[in-house]
Amino acid sequence: MDKCTQPGTIHLSVLGYKDGDEWVAHGLEMDLVAYGPNFESACEELKGLVEAQISFALFKQDLSLLWQPAPNDLFAAFHKAILDEWTEDTDGGQPQVTGSFDVPPAYVISQVGSDYAPVDA
Repeated sequence: MDKCTQPGTIHLSVLGYKDGDEWVAHGLEMDLVAYGPNFESACEELKGLVEAQISFALFKQDLSLLWQPAPNDLFAAFHKAILDEWTEDTDGGQPQVTGSFDVPPAYVISQVGSDYAPVDA
């Protein structure tokens, strides 16, 4: 089977933190930010943003649009969260971390994100 038709995995450093009543999932390597009522929901929203960004980069034929890193202080907070093991209490406001997302194949992303990708892609 062609690798382009198989789901892939994108590894992102994802920092989760509370912003008011909402959780934020910040994909650090792509500097994408999603919100939700809890960390898991925010991560699900982030997956959609990652798919949209991939679709847009494919449409523009510019892969440099994918990797725009977040500010260094957010990477530092991510690493501190790992070192401090702040993953136990997802509703208490402590930072959360995760590392990878399964991403659909490029042809699926281009069909789902038809606002950015050509239909015949």
